[in-house]
Amino acid sequence: MVHRYVRSKIDSGEDNSPKRTWRRIGEDDWAVPGIGRVYRYEHGPQQGEWFWSCTADIGDRSAIKCEGAAPLRDEAMRRVREIYEALKSTG
Repeated sequence: MVHRYVRSKIDSGEDNSPKRTWRRIGEDDWAVPGIGRVYRYEHGPQQGEWFWSCTADIGDRSAIKCEGAAPLRDEAMRRVREIYEALKSTG
């Protein structure tokens, strides 16, 4: 399988961490290793919506909702970026 990358950076790299980009891992499945994933529901009442999850093991995850759904892929990716930045700030 050929992986495709989305230009959107999820991490600014300002804290000396590597810059990371979204990588396509399936037909409607995208991930940033160690940070998060988005994929489109294929069946059921949420069919067509994009599930998002921030999986980064940093910060206080108990105080922040780290998963959800969005109508558009870009919105789901934006939510993962926002949650990741929020988790970094709780650090």
